[in-house]
Amino acid sequence: MPGQDKAPVRSLVEELKDVTTPEQFTQKLKDLKEVNNLTFETIDRRGGIRSSTASTVLGRRTLPAEQFVRDYVRACGVNDDDVEAWAQARERLYQQSRAPVPSPPPPSSQEPPQLGDPAAATAPEPSAQEPQQPAATATARRSLPARFGTRRAIVISLAVGVTVAAAATTAVVLVRDGQCGTGDSALMSVDVRQGGAGQGGGRECVGVTDAIGTSTVFGPEAAKVLELIGQENERAMTGPYVTIAFLAPMGSGQGSLTGNRSVHQLEGLLTAQRAANDSQTRPNIRLVLANMGSDETQWRHAVDHLKTMTEGPDHLVAVVGTGLSQQESIQAARALSAADISMVSDVITADGFDATGTIDGGKPIRGLLRVAPSTTSQLTAIRDYLFKNGYLSDTKRKPLSGKAVLVWTDETPQGSSDLYTSSLKEAFLKQFADLLGDKDHRRQFYFDTRGNPVLQDVCGQEMVLYAGRQTFLPKFLHELQNRACPDKLITVITGSDGAAQPRDTPELTDPKVPTALVYVPLADPGYLRSSRNTNNNAFVYAEFERRFGERFKIKDLDSGWAVMSHDALLTAIAAVKDAYNRKLTSGGPDTLPNNHDVGNALSSFKTGEKRIPGASGFITFDITTGSRVAPGSEVVRIAPPGR
Repeated sequence: MPGQDKAPVRSLVEELKDVTTPEQFTQKLKDLKEVNNLTFETIDRRGGIRSSTASTVLGRRTLPAEQFVRDYVRACGVNDDDVEAWAQARERLYQQSRAPVPSPPPPSSQEPPQLGDPAAATAPEPSAQEPQQPAATATARRSLPARFGTRRAIVISLAVGVTVAAAATTAVVLVRDGQCGTGDSALMSVDVRQGGAGQGGGRECVGVTDAIGTSTVFGPEAAKVLELIGQENERAMTGPYVTIAFLAPMGSGQGSLTGNRSVHQLEGLLTAQRAANDSQTRPNIRLVLANMGSDETQWRHAVDHLKTMTEGPDHLVAVVGTGLSQQESIQAARALSAADISMVSDVITADGFDATGTIDGGKPIRGLLRVAPSTTSQLTAIRDYLFKNGYLSDTKRKPLSGKAVLVWTDETPQGSSDLYTSSLKEAFLKQFADLLGDKDHRRQFYFDTRGNPVLQDVCGQEMVLYAGRQTFLPKFLHELQNRACPDKLITVITGSDGAAQPRDTPELTDPKVPTALVYVPLADPGYLRSSRNTNNNAFVYAEFERRFGERFKIKDLDSGWAVMSHDALLTAIAAVKDAYNRKLTSGGPDTLPNNHDVGNALSSFKTGEKRIPGASGFITFDITTGSRVAPGSEVVRIAPPGR
């Protein structure tokens, strides 16, 4: 009635003392809206919280971000003092989720649970006499072969060889202690400890997030781009949307092979997501991030959650990324394939890690496409380049037989199969067989990395074929500087991972001990923006670089990973748009495509009729393998001046 006093706002703060779980807290936020006769639309007008965002956040059984709580409660009409009370209640639950857990027991002689064993992921039920405590499970994920001890071995193909640097590795114990302070069951906080309890190693957060209010969960380096992804996801959810997940190792924890390149991937993904949502063509794209752990050992936690997201409000339709070329990535890809979730990998290059699944003799990986050049195509380009420039022949143009040594390692720091390095080794044996001569490459020679007993023997060679990760390359190059023939130029040839080696590395710029590094990058900005770009799409790259530079450093493009992740997501988005248009023209009741629709669209790309204008060049796929067809590439050679 006109002139009647408004009903006083009920803040419900007196009920917060009884709230002990994130689910109860979220329910109280819902109750606050109901008891004050409000709608999400009213809250939107009052506080600037989009109704779709509020509905999504309150539909979860997780602890909302602090800023969301403050904005939401204030928009419900609660005064400042009671807003602070709500924030304090939220902080109490947040700190409760971060409560310390007991140190893991010392290792026993009992066989540790295997990855994927339910016992490795579930804490025992407390007895009736025991107080209820937050679940915490100490799990030994994998014991390493005894021969590794505290050092990694590197294999070389000579009876007398080269000392190679390797990563120190110890038994790893993982401790689960809540949900990274978020209360979100899709996330799991993992403590990585070396050599038993109490000896550090670091902590990281694994699992799935849409980055709304959780920008710090994957470390401070990624916080900026996660905040931007969260904001873009909020924008995407204002209209019809589908979800695409990025599955990868994120962070720089123990055993990481990515370093800060994982941040570059996220930057490339956001650039593609924003461009798609700016186009105002339906549906919008929501991007969730699925961290497998920096060493990928937590892939199952991430994948199991992704498999639950194809239905309901998440509407997951595809996965991009899928990790590195290592065994955990194969397992994750096969699990997603079995769930009928299609994938577009970004930086996987190992031969046979494709739809055929031949890399490990396992089943085909249906629904997998790849946008990165294979190791074989990389080495083909390198061999052509070296012959063209006279590096592989003498003055009479005869091949330099027996003038190369093959250095390789076939395992990751945690002891699983490294498919990138093993694939690179096999490609070297095929592509450079004449250079390797008649040496017996079937034998494996392990050398202690503490010394360099026969390093001088490299002086009888012209080249080192390095089938290893860039993570170990700096130490290897440093050791190579101690050779007995300092004046002789030694050329190190490797795969695309070598692009992470800084071009101003002292060992590659020293004219007194000349060492050269040759590789094919996944995507080289200098080449892509130049007239040498044989893909005839320099204008596409220029637009990508312009958008990227609006928010991130152009130097972050040097690794090539931002470009490849952008192109993987771009491919998945193209499939979403195709599937949406097909459903729209069919006149069905539900025009949003699902994972089956998008999978069919991605499969149709393998006919060769679809050309996707990627930043790295126009993209087409092989009909059998799903690998990218003939990507344009340019060989990079780094050497001291005049050499």
